Parts: sequence; structure tokens; C-alpha cells
Amino acid sequence: MHNYYTQLYNKCVFELLKREKGEKEAVLFARSATAGGQQFPVHWGGDCSATFQSMAESLRGGLSFTLSGFSFWSHDIGGFEMTATADVYKRWLQFGLLSTHSRLHGSKSYRVPWLFDQEAVEVCRRFTKLKLRLMPYLYRVAVRSHETGIPTLGAW
Repeated sequence: MHNYYTQLYNKCVFELLKREKGEKEAVLFARSATAGGQQFPVHWGGDCSATFQSMAESLRGGLSFTLSGFSFWSHDIGGFEMTATADVYKRWLQFGLLSTHSRLHGSKSYRVPWLFDQEAVEVCRRFTKLKLRLMPYLYRVAVRSHETGIPTLGAW
């Protein structure tokens, strides 16, 4: 049973979160999984670099992961390691704000748009507003995914 430790660990942490926060508030950001790990939301792509290549790898990894039956997936917008250039960050904002869960997170620098440039602020604002307008639809897709097991990417 390869990676079964991660299954046991994620289950333990998720059950603790449910007990402490309630089932509707329990969210586990996990980066490792095995068969059956779909029951513990959310998973994320791990510590990628702040480059276009890593963004493309994150997209391919996320598509593969969600097509393997995982519904809720995230990644570090702008990469985790290093600091993205403004052009990488702005493109990653567009991708990341339309992922099921959006996360501005990095290792050695803040990933807030105003630290890049004014255009990054506008991109973040525009795609945040777009995601909020889509939220009723995204919520329905998430519920359907929870009820049927069809990944959110497959339901789009």
C-alpha cells in the first residue's frame, strides 16, 4: 500500500478538524495522497518554483490529479520558491483564481499583488470579481462533485 501513511495522517488530521471546527468547516490542505484520499479536501500541488515552467507543471499536475478523482485542488499562486516576476505572477493569478481553491502563498516573499505592480492589483481584482460572479455555479459544481464523486474539473 504505497503512500498509505499519508492516508492515515490525512484521516487523523481531518477527523480532528471535524471534531474541533465541525464538518462544514473542516478543510485539510494536503499535498500527499493515495487511493481514497479524495475524501479529505483540499489537496495542493506542493512547493513549486516561481516560473512559467513551474506554472505549466502545476497545471498539468492539477489536471492529472483531478482526473484521478480528486475534486478540490489548489496550488501556490505565483509559485512557492523564489519570487515570481510580475508577468509570471499576473498570469498565475488568472489561472489560480479560477482553480477550486485560491492561495496566495510563498516561502520568502509575500504574494500580494500590490508588491508587484498596479496591473497585478487590477488582474487580481478582475479575476477575484469573476470568481465571485461564478460562485453560485462553482458552488453547485462542488456540491455535485461531493455527492457524485465526479471531479469539479470533469463537471465544468
